[in-house]
Amino acid sequence: ASWYPAAVVVIATLIVLGLLTFVVPTFGEIYASFGGELPAPTQMLISISNTLKSNILFVIGFFIALVVINKQIYKTDKGKRFYHKLFLKIPLIGKILHKGALAKFARTFATLINGGVPILRSIEIASTVVGNVLIEESLQKTKDEVEKGKSIALSLSKEYFPPMFIAMASVGENTGRLDEMLDTIANFYEDEVDREVDALISTLEPLLMVFIGGIVGFILIALYLPIFKMGELIK
Repeated sequence: ASWYPAAVVVIATLIVLGLLTFVVPTFGEIYASFGGELPAPTQMLISISNTLKSNILFVIGFFIALVVINKQIYKTDKGKRFYHKLFLKIPLIGKILHKGALAKFARTFATLINGGVPILRSIEIASTVVGNVLIEESLQKTKDEVEKGKSIALSLSKEYFPPMFIAMASVGENTGRLDEMLDTIANFYEDEVDREVDALISTLEPLLMVFIGGIVGFILIALYLPIFKMGELIK
C-alpha cells in the first residue's frame, strides 16, 4: 500500500509523456493544415510537445544518468549516510521510516533473546535489520556500552530511541522480561506505522488525483478547444 502513491505518479507521468510525445503532435499537424490562429492554451501545449519531442533522447539520458549517479553515490559510505539522514528528515515519511526501524529492531532483538542468543550478539544482529546506517551505528555503540557493563536502556541513543522505548526496555531489563517488553514495543510501533501509512495515503490520494486530473484535463481541453472554433479555422 505504501507504494501506491508512487505507482500512481509513475503511471500518470508515462501517460502524460505519451500524450505529449505522440498524441499532441498529431493534433498539431491536423490544426496546422487548417491554418488560422490557435487558442493560446493549444499553442502552449503544442510548443511544450515540440520541445519535448525534439529533446526526448536528452530527457531520457538525463534521467538515466541521474539514477546511475545517485546509485553510485549511495554505494559510498558518505553517500549512504547522507541519504539515510535525509530520509529521516523527510516530513511525514521520515517519522514512518524511523518508527519502522524501531519496530524491526525490537522484533528481531526479542526473537533472538527468546531463542537463547547472547545479548551482545543479539544487539549486533538486530542492528543490521533496521535499514538505516545511522541507527545501526548507534546500536553498535550501544553494544559497546553494554559490553562495558552499562544497561541496555541507558546505552540506547536518545537521538534515535524515544523515551517510551528506553523506559519500557528498562522495565524489561529490571523484571527479567526484556523479550516480552521488546515484543510489546514492536507491536506498538508496527501499529503506528500501519496507521500513519494509511493516513498518509488517504491524504495523498485525493491530492494526487486532483493534480494529475488537472494536468490531463488541461491537455484534453487544449487539444479539443480548436474544434469548437473549427469553422473559423477552416475559413
